[in-house]
Amino acid sequence: MIRTADLSDQFFKDLPAVASTLGVSLEHLLEVMNFESGVYASAQNATTGATGLIQFMPATLRGMGYTKGYSEFRKLRAEEQLPYVKRYLSPYAGKMTSLEAAYLAVFLPAYIPQASDPDFILARATSIIAKSNPALRGPDGSIQVKNLAPAIKRQQKSARWLEILYRAGLFTGPLP
Repeated sequence: MIRTADLSDQFFKDLPAVASTLGVSLEHLLEVMNFESGVYASAQNATTGATGLIQFMPATLRGMGYTKGYSEFRKLRAEEQLPYVKRYLSPYAGKMTSLEAAYLAVFLPAYIPQASDPDFILARATSIIAKSNPALRGPDGSIQVKNLAPAIKRQQKSARWLEILYRAGLFTGPLP
């Protein structure tokens, strides 16, 4: 059973160059995409309108010159969204040196410098950010850097994820 038929060979061909240009590991870039969208270009958050591989907010898309709206953006194939991923992440090129830093580039870019401090509090329990992101909260309800990688890794249990890794050349074992 093919679980990644929505992802073209071109996507997997283009992805390493995007990661290399951004100075982020291919695996970390895919992990961020998987956490945000399941690596579905058509993914959309019904509440916020965030859409695409890294869940672009509608205002962010407009700011990057995409004028057709988020509903149209989610119709783009994954390889067509990659230039937008690259453009959005390019200010953080070379700074995404860990999974936490790569995720912060999408989630809260101002905090990338704190990515190496596991106890740094990104959002207090009472904040709208913490309330809106329950998967990232720790036992006290706040979001700390140390909460990011475990939350991201919890999303990597699907057969689709293994197939994505396989197609990206990052997994060589047998697929389920």
